[in-house]
Amino acid sequence: MIKNLKSEVNKKIKVLIKELSPYVAGHGGELEFVGFDLKTGVVGVRLKGSCAHCALSPITLRFGLLKKLQAKFPEVKEVEAIE
Repeated sequence: MIKNLKSEVNKKIKVLIKELSPYVAGHGGELEFVGFDLKTGVVGVRLKGSCAHCALSPITLRFGLLKKLQAKFPEVKEVEAIE
């Protein structure tokens, strides 16, 4: 039986985001996994709390979350904040 690759990757990305959540929570924010598009390689996340409107959130996404995700999932190309 062939497993659904997208489903498996989604689950693993969601787990990694949960593992990183305490770091964001330490700044009064929250990360919520929205989904992963296997075709484009884009991970969607929702920023909540103080991170939702923080001017540094793009840096957190690109140099924090994206780098961590790409280290484990080479199919991830980008992280987007979804409102």
